[in-house]
Amino acid sequence: MQDAAKFVINSLLKPVMTGGIVMAVRIRGHHDQDLQKTGKTRLDLEQKVSEERAKQVAAALMKAIKAKAFLLEAPLPSGEPFEPVIEGVGATMLLKRNPANEQERSLNRRVDIFLLRDWEPLTQLPTFDVPPQKSFKT
Repeated sequence: MQDAAKFVINSLLKPVMTGGIVMAVRIRGHHDQDLQKTGKTRLDLEQKVSEERAKQVAAALMKAIKAKAFLLEAPLPSGEPFEPVIEGVGATMLLKRNPANEQERSLNRRVDIFLLRDWEPLTQLPTFDVPPQKSFKT
């Protein structure tokens, strides 16, 4: 979480070093197959758990980004540009289709974090205008 937060803040402070400014965050939660349930009950549970997993990670990531910005006295774009897109996919994208043990099953219970960067500002350096900022300085 801390590495992702640091990357987002560094993209605002040093976009050349990160390959662009992070413009959007997407969090995708996954779940493994719950073989104790069947049919719609199973699909609904897997979907719900994957969405909750994504929401928890998104909340932790946003908290880490704000904390990192505060510590570094780094500006964040005004408004809520990092309102994450949260997606639960249930057990539709398994890493291990037929897990042989709990360790393999745990690989299916994961969260993917996608950081969409905008490279356009890099092509306009040094004339790039920094977007409106809010600072945590008091």
